[in-house]
Amino acid sequence: MSKKVLLIVCFSCIFFVVLKFGLVVRDVECVAIGESLAAPVCPKVQQGLLGKSLFFTDFENDPLWIELAASPEYSHTYQFAWIKKYALGKVVVGLTSKLPDYRLVIGEKRFIFNQTNRVRNDQDFLELLTIEAPNLSADASIQQGYLAEESHRQFLNLATAIREQKLAIQQVVWRSDQEIQLLLPALTVVIDTQKDFSWQMERLRAILDDQDVATALQEATVLDLRFNLPVLK
Repeated sequence: MSKKVLLIVCFSCIFFVVLKFGLVVRDVECVAIGESLAAPVCPKVQQGLLGKSLFFTDFENDPLWIELAASPEYSHTYQFAWIKKYALGKVVVGLTSKLPDYRLVIGEKRFIFNQTNRVRNDQDFLELLTIEAPNLSADASIQQGYLAEESHRQFLNLATAIREQKLAIQQVVWRSDQEIQLLLPALTVVIDTQKDFSWQMERLRAILDDQDVATALQEATVLDLRFNLPVLK
């Protein structure tokens, strides 16, 4: 190997070492996109990023974001949006935040959930759709910090359908798959799991907006949608 080639190899190695171990994250700033960040969020991000290489780290796919999104101690879900790198090892990280999708009440225990079935600690101040499940057992349905996937999927689908139709429903009593009570201010709506929740909520929205049935709805206390034709009681 010639002296010139050896010098090139040496300088390349030195350059690589400088990039990997010299140019590292030394300062982290967090920016909230939308709502503000909970106080412990930025210190957690700083702890996870400090010391990492600016040029040899896949920041977008860093395991830190999966851990942050699944952390049960936060009321919101925080997700990575973007990162900007500056001189002297400073990075600015943009984080989005999302409210939980629903609150689940099982006996005396209360939990909140986002898109995943990871159990989160309840935050009383949050105004969320609350689903009461009197027939569920917390010990049986929640294992190692996760709600049974099938239960979560049903609860999430219903919460999403209610939100999409902008229905004034804040409380649901899930007595069984054959009897789910949706509590409106002056009306209890009964549905089941036999038909798609999106379709059932579209049907409910159409009924509530129909001026021809407005008087009948005012005189009823229960609207049962489990049949081909709605039943007022």
